[in-house]
Amino acid sequence: MQLVRRWLWLAAALGGLVPSPATAEPTLVAAEHHPWGCFRPGAWRVTRMTTETLGENGEVASTNATEIRTTLQSVGERELTLQVEVTVEAAGRRIDGDPQIVRQGFHGESPGSTPAVTASEGEVLLEGQRIACHVLELAFDLPGARTVTKIHYAPETPPYVLRRESVITDNDDGAKLSETTMTVHATEMPFRVGAEIKPASLSRLVQTHGKGTTTTWSFSSVEIPGGVIHHTSKDRNAEGRTVRRNVLELVDFGYEPEPESRPGGLLRRLRNSLWERPVNRF
Repeated sequence: MQLVRRWLWLAAALGGLVPSPATAEPTLVAAEHHPWGCFRPGAWRVTRMTTETLGENGEVASTNATEIRTTLQSVGERELTLQVEVTVEAAGRRIDGDPQIVRQGFHGESPGSTPAVTASEGEVLLEGQRIACHVLELAFDLPGARTVTKIHYAPETPPYVLRRESVITDNDDGAKLSETTMTVHATEMPFRVGAEIKPASLSRLVQTHGKGTTTTWSFSSVEIPGGVIHHTSKDRNAEGRTVRRNVLELVDFGYEPEPESRPGGLLRRLRNSLWERPVNRF
């Protein structure tokens, strides 16, 4: 379950969350701008993450592969529900986890909670151009902690959220538990997805926490359920030594539910026929 939570957190952080331009109240978030909420229930994706754990001298001590199948179950006004299935390959063994049902708010808040929001105007520098942004600062409580997130939103520039900063503090003593900054560095970058070239954004995410720092470079597209197409990341410990490396790749995806009797289970091979035929998002 810890792996599922980390993957969902990363996808949300990279995909961004955007308020509806048609809504005057900044507390409301539009489902159509969420990397999952913009699709119909039944949309799905399969990603494969390869993880290398490094020894003290930088050698690869172990390698494992994880495939994650995520299916959109439902989309509400302020939250959505996902089903997540995880299969791990390690030391020649395959371990299938039980499906997990995960509910999450569009801001990353717990279902049913409403963040406090303040709004202002600002800008970001993107590929040499200054992009005007709406700046939203959201504060909400998690179990035992408080999160404050600042979102720079440009409604005319996909992926819409061009910068995102989050700080999580302990409710008891106010100590900073983690700090995360996501910055979009380029947009409309060509990236091959199956038989097509998709326009993708390139972003960098840095998370600092008690155990060290995680740095992730990611390509994502608003045309793909969940957003992320490919990412590469490394974990450094408190002493600055790289202890883990991850590569995540999109294996398969669809905009409609699959038949119950899908061949090969979760670890099936990519089916070229799916990737080559036209698909409709809406």
